[in-house]
Amino acid sequence: MGNRVPCAGGRATDCSWIHLAVALAGVLGAGCVEQPTPPGAPEPACEPRSIREPGRLNIDSAAENYGVTPPCRATLTVAVAANTDLRGVAGRLRLFDADGNAVGENALSVSLADPDGGMFRGEQALSRPEGPCRETVVKLDIERCSNADGALISCPEVRVRASTVLQRLDAQGAEVSVCYSD
Repeated sequence: MGNRVPCAGGRATDCSWIHLAVALAGVLGAGCVEQPTPPGAPEPACEPRSIREPGRLNIDSAAENYGVTPPCRATLTVAVAANTDLRGVAGRLRLFDADGNAVGENALSVSLADPDGGMFRGEQALSRPEGPCRETVVKLDIERCSNADGALISCPEVRVRASTVLQRLDAQGAEVSVCYSD
């Protein structure tokens, strides 16, 4: 037990317990500081689909070193079920820093080939030399979808999977329906 000394009002009490209570209240109080609310999941969320419905165009991301250290070198994987005619996607890929400043733009051109597990897949590389991927927002502007012959077709619904390596991954396009999932 601690030393008994006059702590409050001249009474002999165990001051070590009072000090412990004050320290604990300080630590708990510091944990109550309001933290910024992280952004919620992008909307709209993807609804479940039947396997008989045409497949969605799935967009996912991966990066070297989990996107933590610069330079940002990432890969977007685009995949679609074999029950659609889609074999090519084209448009623009725009990069922004965490403050929303444009830091790069590239052509988006992905050919989907070689069914793997019933999915046609393709990849698009992207890089940002001056910043990490986790501080990079990627916006895809989907302009054209094509079949195996190169003829333009309607783009299927697009599912963007939540990125664990980019600050955010978004997709849009004229007459393109986009939803988001984990």
